Amino acid sequence: MTVLKEYEETGSLKDSTRRIMVNIIVAHMREKEGVILARLDWWCPLHSKATKEFHALGIVSLFPSLKDPYSKKGYEYFYDIESNKGFLEWRVKTVQRQSKTTSPSHNRVELKGGPTLSRTFGSIDVQQTGDECMEAVSLLRHTTDRDLIYQKMKETFPTKDAP
Repeated sequence: MTVLKEYEETGSLKDSTRRIMVNIIVAHMREKEGVILARLDWWCPLHSKATKEFHALGIVSLFPSLKDPYSKKGYEYFYDIESNKGFLEWRVKTVQRQSKTTSPSHNRVELKGGPTLSRTFGSIDVQQTGDECMEAVSLLRHTTDRDLIYQKMKETFPTKDAP
């Protein structure tokens, strides 16, 4: 009620009170019309230009002294449909940017494997040589058993690594 009370007492709003009002309106837009989709490059249609223009018109209708006498429609400070700028648009973009950084879907997933995985290699006395090694390499080419592949890769490591 501080916004209405200040307007009734002074006939205007301080910048800090205007910011509070814009924050309330954008929160209302998010609550009633849906959250901005942070993972997409386009805006949710529920936050369309028409919606923001509707709210800007509502502001100057409710608070006539906030109307800009030097602009066409009087509410361009709050939202200008032609340039897609104004207090409402700036707040919507700020909220979108903040929701991207705090979204749980953007948390890093710890992957197992990859170049940073600590690996152990077979010891020298377990590694195969000669005909045994050639049989193991041949088996590797024709099998799909994952555990067997890892075992044979460890056993034949020096052979595969050689030029």
